[in-house]
Amino acid sequence: MHIWRFGVAANSLSGDLKHMSHLQKTLMPFVLVCLLVHLCGVSDALLRSSCAMTDCDLFLIGFSFGSLVCTVFSPWHGSWVTLIVWCVSLFPSGLWNSLPPEYFMACAMALGIIGYFQLNQGLALAAVVSGMSWFLPLIGHEEKDIDAGSCSQRFFLILVMCLVPALIGGLMQQTQRQMELRDMVRRQEEKLEIAHTLHDYVTNDVVDAILLLGQVQDADSVKLDEAKGCLRKASLRSHALIEQLEDVHHANDEDSGITDVSRGQVDGDEVLRALCEIARTHQSRLELLGFDGAVLLPELISGDDCMERETILLGLVRELFADVAKHADARYGYVLTVEASLNEYLIRLRDVAAAADASIESGGTGLSRYEAQLKRQGGYLRTQCEDVESGLHWWSLEARVPRNVGNRARVHW
Repeated sequence: MHIWRFGVAANSLSGDLKHMSHLQKTLMPFVLVCLLVHLCGVSDALLRSSCAMTDCDLFLIGFSFGSLVCTVFSPWHGSWVTLIVWCVSLFPSGLWNSLPPEYFMACAMALGIIGYFQLNQGLALAAVVSGMSWFLPLIGHEEKDIDAGSCSQRFFLILVMCLVPALIGGLMQQTQRQMELRDMVRRQEEKLEIAHTLHDYVTNDVVDAILLLGQVQDADSVKLDEAKGCLRKASLRSHALIEQLEDVHHANDEDSGITDVSRGQVDGDEVLRALCEIARTHQSRLELLGFDGAVLLPELISGDDCMERETILLGLVRELFADVAKHADARYGYVLTVEASLNEYLIRLRDVAAAADASIESGGTGLSRYEAQLKRQGGYLRTQCEDVESGLHWWSLEARVPRNVGNRARVHW
């Protein structure tokens, strides 16, 4: 059988060739060999036939060969033509002789192809072709010449020979769809990982560079403004690329029906070391920007964590430092805490927003992405913005990252 896959049943030769995948191209030599075997079998049977061939026979044989060749380039149309030629040749007529039985193998191949495109249609055609292949040759024979037992066995055999290829074609289609679905999910995960890397590393570092340049006192303000302008453009383009990559993921996330799986375990000590490294790096950057804040981390994180949860935890902490640099008022500082318990991580942040802004209250695109991830994992992310009489806009965040750790885990502060 042939593993062909098109987005829809092709309606033209160019459409078939356009949608041919790499798998289809690699199977093309195999398909040509199969058709060549069919043609040789039919030709040999015709040469051995003692019946004299008429002009109609030659026309029918040429049409049958053409249908097989057409199947290579347009499987859907070629399969239909192959079946039609076979059924027409079965009708009793004095104008032509029936095609040799070897041609029936080509019909089985055609039923498999049609079953691959549309299983229901392939099964229906299998029933029709098997019925005609059994009934039409009996026309013209007297009832006494027909053996009921052998006749029923012959019908059952023909039916099986027609149904099995159609079922195999449908099974191949389902298998290939599952493979394509897995490939699609894998590509979406790769795009999403690229978007996360761009957001968590590239764009946040660019924003930090812009803020640091703003602190530099330089007489050549024109060049300084030009440098900051280039960095702003790079940041905007990176965000546009992130949104484009994440849109593909969010559009198919709920419809994919495939849940996230753990990609391994990571030791709690490694998680703590990574947290300390992130805190040390970003806290020093915030100090250069004039922020005086406090970061509280656990002294010990026991047990092993899912690598996926660890990635969310570290990425969220990194994102919070970036949001402090972009949106907080350096005059009032900030407080960031990370708590580790048996079942969860709790992350809290409190600062004063530099200005009242709806995007600040919601947390922006970065925190919105982490909010969606935590919701799928059974956690949460909540933000709150409070206005006081003094005109300050207090902004706070609380996030819960679930853990899957045994009772051996123990936390010390």
